Amino acid sequence: MFNPSDEPSTSTMSTHD
Repeated sequence: MFNPSDEPSTSTMSTHD
């Protein structure tokens, strides 16, 4: 869904995704 590089704030979810 989210990209770690694009959303630092959601890096946790991004990593999971």
